[in-house]
Amino acid sequence: MGRPIRYLPSEGSGLVEVTCRTVQGRYLLTPSPELNEILLGALGRAQQLYRVGICAFAFASNHFHLLLRVESTRQLALFMGHFNSNLAREAGRLVRWREKFWGRRYQSIPVSDEEAAQVERLRYVLAQDYASYCTSLRFDSSTTADTSVRSICCLPTVKPVLTVVSGDPGVSAI
Repeated sequence: MGRPIRYLPSEGSGLVEVTCRTVQGRYLLTPSPELNEILLGALGRAQQLYRVGICAFAFASNHFHLLLRVESTRQLALFMGHFNSNLAREAGRLVRWREKFWGRRYQSIPVSDEEAAQVERLRYVLAQDYASYCTSLRFDSSTTADTSVRSICCLPTVKPVLTVVSGDPGVSAI
């Protein structure tokens, strides 16, 4: 079976949601301060080289979501090729993984020009950090919603939501 055609409408926002999953859903992107540096470094370097607008991102232990603004499918392909290869190389080295890192090519979905669709995609991507946090949280009788929300700030993961809320780019990584 052939690969799906990468398509981006010629007129429109150029907003694209990108997802990519590790091979077999393995936890090769488990959060740590070292991985945060690798993630942000690879993302920043690819953005610098290919001038892609990064609207939002979320990284879980076995996949990631990006909300990007691009001008063409070629720009997206070059950006993702650079980002995925560098992230796989460096994160693989960190966890001592020498085999194939990604399960398949990244998936990109153009986002409609409608404001409601763009807001919905932004909310979805930003909510992924909290969702991945909640699935790993062990609730007991002493855990309250308030302590759960406050403790998300203590996780060793990249947090774009905290950067947006605080306005301080230094808050994004612990």
